[in-house]
Amino acid sequence: MATTGNTSAAVNAVLTHPFLLTEIEERIKLRNPLYAFISKNVSKLGAVSESGDYVRLKRYTTDRQHAIAGRSEGGDVILPGTTTPAYATLYPMQIMGSIGWSHEQLENCRTERGFADLISGDFLAHINAVKGVLNACWFGDGTGRLARVASYSATSATVGVVTCDNTQANFGWTKVDLMFEGLMVDIYTVADIVGTSAWTTKVTQCVVSGVNKSAGTFTITARTDSAGNALAGSEITANPADSDFVFIHGAVKLTSANKWSAWQLPMGIHGIVDDGGSAGNEFNTGASPSSDYNHNWSGVTFQGLARNTAANSMFESRIARAGDNRGGTDGTAVTTDMNDIDLELDYLFQTNDGPDPEKLIALCNAKTGRWWTTTAAAEQNAFAPITDNRVVPGYKRITGFNSQAANAVIPVFYIPTCADGTIIFLDTDRLGFWDMYPLGPFLYGGKSQFESPGTRNLTNERWSRYRGNLGAVRCDTSLRIEDCDIA
Repeated sequence: MATTGNTSAAVNAVLTHPFLLTEIEERIKLRNPLYAFISKNVSKLGAVSESGDYVRLKRYTTDRQHAIAGRSEGGDVILPGTTTPAYATLYPMQIMGSIGWSHEQLENCRTERGFADLISGDFLAHINAVKGVLNACWFGDGTGRLARVASYSATSATVGVVTCDNTQANFGWTKVDLMFEGLMVDIYTVADIVGTSAWTTKVTQCVVSGVNKSAGTFTITARTDSAGNALAGSEITANPADSDFVFIHGAVKLTSANKWSAWQLPMGIHGIVDDGGSAGNEFNTGASPSSDYNHNWSGVTFQGLARNTAANSMFESRIARAGDNRGGTDGTAVTTDMNDIDLELDYLFQTNDGPDPEKLIALCNAKTGRWWTTTAAAEQNAFAPITDNRVVPGYKRITGFNSQAANAVIPVFYIPTCADGTIIFLDTDRLGFWDMYPLGPFLYGGKSQFESPGTRNLTNERWSRYRGNLGAVRCDTSLRIEDCDIA
């Protein structure tokens, strides 16, 4: 279909083409593996909308006095205790993005296929990038932190190479495991997250390229327009330095005095599976780096409640490190066997309102999965027969852990961003997504593609949007095991 000079009509024909819409919907549907694992709608967790800007999860009793006791004949029944109600509150967080084309680019497309390649191809790539950002959010802790800077080498005033040194033991994941090509980042010298001291902005809205996950390096570049002109708001203000932190762009809200004000991204499983050990030491501002402070740096407040108080203990998970029952040192890999894993599950299922074994899943990376597969096979004297005449036999990867504690097989899923030697047991029944506005195209003036607002330069844009959050009605039915020696 050649254009007839009516570019808008031709573009509209492409955007409403059933095949292209199907592709976009499929990308959105398969937005993230973590989403598929959890998938429960937050309304099924007793969420009630009290206002347009938040929902309340189910009612909690913070003064838990279970008035149950023995009674002699003729004796009084024990008096009921007073109870104090409390509600966890979940606020929606927002992610938006855009892509654009010049009028000339659209005019140069003379066939429907050309429009498809330009418009749909760009948008599908954009949706994939949004998935990558959401993956980092849902695996993280609500802060949008990505890595810790070790050093920086400036190529020019607008380009440089960042080297990162964060590990599972002191950060929760290794180096640049959550980063990908094209991601936009900010880099700060972090003061505190209570708003008493100013942060120092080093990098704002710069683009990531050349990600080397083995070396822990990536390149940052300040953004320019198609003519090579600097875009306002994208700059390297000062060279990043050792112990600065890399964030998803827009994750942190600062006041006009550059003091911390709020986190602006959805909560993730590192913020949910948390034992409160990081409280007061977020970003290592209260103590030297330690394996005790590696996972949740969003602060003590979780869904509006202080999780480190006895009344809210249901919001604290068990974190099993090498020093817990395995005779090792926290943060250092130690020999771990299947009994060690089952022992931790014993504790988990002893929780008063323990997880439903059918809703519990295990998450680890592929390297940990190979260790788990080999160790389980060796301990259980299980070997796979060779049936295809290959000289080297292959093990099937572990897809489920037969737990005596659970009296069930717990499914095992592979998440590339999990750190080596870390296994997360997630109670999906207590988690839920609040998809206030599901990921997808944002209509501006009733159109999914439109002339750039406020400009007269014949450019066209398309926006994407997600508004929602990840909530939990309790966290003590999930578990994370660290420091497994998988070498």
